[in-house]
Amino acid sequence: MSDNNEQITVENLIDGAIIEGFQNANSMFLESLEESLQKNVILTEAGDAHAVLQQMIVDNVEDKIVEEASEELEGLSEKLSKVLG
Repeated sequence: MSDNNEQITVENLIDGAIIEGFQNANSMFLESLEESLQKNVILTEAGDAHAVLQQMIVDNVEDKIVEEASEELEGLSEKLSKVLG
């Protein structure tokens, strides 16, 4: 190890780290971008799922109200028929 070419200096270590950082920067950026896009898709789907679920709840409540109103009307018709009949 007496040869200067085989010795690792602080400058060489720092230069190597900088070069490696530049080489990996593109792939790290693309990975970060892909992760961000995946999160956006999940959030978008969750928002759509929320809207669909809310609409299902509203539809169910409306159906229930119509069903109860029909039952009450039927009951009133029967009572009216007995009173008038």
